[in-house]
Amino acid sequence: MTDTTKDLLKRALELSPEEREQLAREILASLEDAGSADEEFVPSIVTDLRGRVDRALAGTSDPGDDYHVVLERLRRRHDERKRKQAEIGEIV
Repeated sequence: MTDTTKDLLKRALELSPEEREQLAREILASLEDAGSADEEFVPSIVTDLRGRVDRALAGTSDPGDDYHVVLERLRRRHDERKRKQAEIGEIV
């Protein structure tokens, strides 16, 4: 993400929930209007994102696991892969 995009995101997150919703809908609509080399890909992403936005705004989306739980899970996977690679001699 560019610095300009990061700044824009930061500023957008300072908007009221209603303003953020309108902004999100406008951005999604612009994706539909922009066209794409893969005409089926963009609409499916837009549909998915629109559903996620609607669920988040309605408060019905699953927030998922806590950051610390996910980080620990990734560390365990990484350590396990590293151990397996060492066992088969891929890591010197």
